[in-house]
Formats: sequence, C-alpha cells, structure tokens
Amino acid sequence: MKQFCCALIIVLFLAAGCNPNAHTNAYDVMFEKQPRLVDDGVFLKGNRIGKVVSENKGEVPVGRLAVTIDSAFQDVMKTNVVFYISSGRLELATLGSYGEPLMQEAKLLGFGSKTSLVWFKTKYLLKNPAAAAAKKADSLYQRAL
Repeated sequence: MKQFCCALIIVLFLAAGCNPNAHTNAYDVMFEKQPRLVDDGVFLKGNRIGKVVSENKGEVPVGRLAVTIDSAFQDVMKTNVVFYISSGRLELATLGSYGEPLMQEAKLLGFGSKTSLVWFKTKYLLKNPAAAAAKKADSLYQRAL
C-alpha cells in the first residue's frame, strides 16, 4: 500500500508538470498579419533551434506565435532578437550585436519577410532598433488581446 501511494504521488506530480498546453518557457512572437508557416521549426542560419508550439488563428488580424527555444540555444535569446518568415519557416535574426538576456514569455517582433526586416533596420538605423521592436511587439500584443 505504501508503494502504491508513493507511485500515485509521483504520477500526479509528473502529470501536473507535463501539461502539453502549458508552455511556460515560450516566447510570444507578434506579427502585423497572420504568418503563413509550412514548418513548425524555428531556425538560425539553417539550424533548427526551437519549435512553434502554438498559433492564434482566430478572427484577430494580428499574428501571434508561441515559440520555444532549445536549451542549447537559450544564450541567443536577447533583447535584440526578432524573427522573420523565409520560405514558410520562422527564422531568428538580431538587431545589432548587443542585447540583454530576455525574460521568459517576452514579446518579440516578427516580420512577414526578410525585406520587411531590412526595411525596419534601415528605418531605425540611427535610433535603437531593439527598443523600437520591443515597443511595437508590445503594441501588437495589446491589439491581439
């Protein structure tokens, strides 16, 4: 009986921590329009570094993806990180060379194409593009609620 109770407690403990709908280590990537993906991976220079774990496909025109990044690549997740869609895949890019470590569940900005990303970088060349991206991501997140 004692072994059964211990086993039951362990199973309940594991079940509580393994909820497939709870993505506590996810980052929200916000887009002006719904992104069209053909792959659920997150890529950096051709290497798969994470996964898209959820998308909002409702009536809201703002796109929102929840992504997780593999632990081996967590060090690239900084305040200068943005994403863009390339051939139906989500690619990670950076705005400049320096960024602070991100808090979990941070809101990040996504672009529908690499051209959109390049235009954004050009537009904020003399300002702080990472701060502008964070502000825009927060604004899109508020619109998505």
